[in-house]
Amino acid sequence: MISAEILIVGSGPTGLWLALELRRANIDVLVMDSITSRDARPTYSKALSMSAGSLATFASRGVAQDFIDAGLALHKAHFGGLETLLDLNYDVLGTRHSHNLAIPQARTEALLLNRCEEAGVKFHWGLRFQSLCQDQEKVLVSAEQLTVGGELKLEAKWIIGCDGTHSAVRRAAEIPFEGSRSSIAGMLADIQLSETPETITISRGSKGGCMMVPLGDGVHYRFVGLFKDSIMKPLYDEPTLDEVRECMRDGFGSDLGAHSPLWLSRFGNACRLATSFRTGRIFLAGDSAHQFFPAGGQGMNLGIQDATNLAWKLALVLSSKQDGAFVERILDSYTAERRAAAQAVISNVQAQTAVLMSHNPHEVALREVLCESLKNQDLNALWARRVTGFSEPRSPYCLHTDSGKIDAEDQCDPLVGTRITHVGFETERELFHATKLDRFVLLLRNTSQCDKAAEIEELHTICQRWADRVTRLSSSTFSSSHQWKDVVAVLVRPDLRIAWVFRRQESLSESSATLKSVLLRWFGNREEFAPDTE
Repeated sequence: MISAEILIVGSGPTGLWLALELRRANIDVLVMDSITSRDARPTYSKALSMSAGSLATFASRGVAQDFIDAGLALHKAHFGGLETLLDLNYDVLGTRHSHNLAIPQARTEALLLNRCEEAGVKFHWGLRFQSLCQDQEKVLVSAEQLTVGGELKLEAKWIIGCDGTHSAVRRAAEIPFEGSRSSIAGMLADIQLSETPETITISRGSKGGCMMVPLGDGVHYRFVGLFKDSIMKPLYDEPTLDEVRECMRDGFGSDLGAHSPLWLSRFGNACRLATSFRTGRIFLAGDSAHQFFPAGGQGMNLGIQDATNLAWKLALVLSSKQDGAFVERILDSYTAERRAAAQAVISNVQAQTAVLMSHNPHEVALREVLCESLKNQDLNALWARRVTGFSEPRSPYCLHTDSGKIDAEDQCDPLVGTRITHVGFETERELFHATKLDRFVLLLRNTSQCDKAAEIEELHTICQRWADRVTRLSSSTFSSSHQWKDVVAVLVRPDLRIAWVFRRQESLSESSATLKSVLLRWFGNREEFAPDTE
């Protein structure tokens, strides 16, 4: 019997990032995978890019430079292959690294794997998940040992399935995976070119559309093609290099001297979503929880945000002495927040798929209207934030209504539920250093110049009731964004989302009440730390 606090099935980007996050809280983590050894990992890459949203998450943990050094900055993104590209910059995204990154998934996984090994994450290779059973205390897993034969038993407090769209964990947990089957098929090819484009190239021909993106190594390019003739071909039928060249000639007018393919594949537009991301002690994250057409490389990045969300909630529960109702509330918030985020991505992906497949005159006309619309700076910025992961729907768990419903959202501060962006710090990493997986941060802005000293102390006194869960941080900050005007204090979650805001013009009594409500929701009743100030 092998045991760990957390068992992760699958060592893709989602599983590796989840394991690395959990180790930040010194949690005992074991990752198992059917890959027979570390060196037997695939060299081809499904995902091509890393979004600015994931890069910002990695920056908050001090590991972003690993990926930046290994990739290529992309200051443009596409929406549905439209010729009008989305602009990525600080004014739009508000983070230090306000750009996407061209980096193959295999390279991303290798860098994460190195970090995991340095952090002490345990790995067990050559294990194929077979079955599980759970009770109120633990999960028992049976796995086939592919290299030595026989069966191995594993035990953990919690198990997370990060094992892809055909997830064996999801099937064993009997969680429905609902949605639509593929109705079209596109082609992917990682190839070398004799005629090399300088940046992302998008074009359309008589049969459909295609795109060429540099892979960041200065040698290889990713070709993406979507053509009428490919619709009826099965996804398991690997395309040939000649077929790819034909598509390129139709779309670009030249095959650009394509040669030496690393990987050829087809993909579909199936959209599926797990009805829940959790049942008892079993969780789903990444592709095991959601599947959709690869428009803009949002799949891997959505999975990384799943992992970021789940890690701090598991860390909070594992370090808490609260009762079952508290645990259920915290862990149920994972499904509520991440399922809503996945639904939003599926919606924009389906819109992009419709644009990509436009062929009839009325469809082409709509495409031209959208292309023109994206020349509007505000609309361009809106969609840039959405496809890079900075405009996810606000969950009831981010708000401070007692019912947990967004019936008072119009009265909620616009920053609540959003990621911290468009604000600079006197010392760049001071917030990141203060962030722990099982603690929130009470960030007090420019307090030496503030006329709210008494109110700030009152807010700090409230937080003292949860002294082991809230870190106070006073910092000189600056922002050109109107949303940060008059902000005196914010409460920041471990995933750098804002849970509560206090502005200069607000009354102390109302702000104190909402702060207490937020702290009670996430940490439960902690009267033992300080007497009630009321």
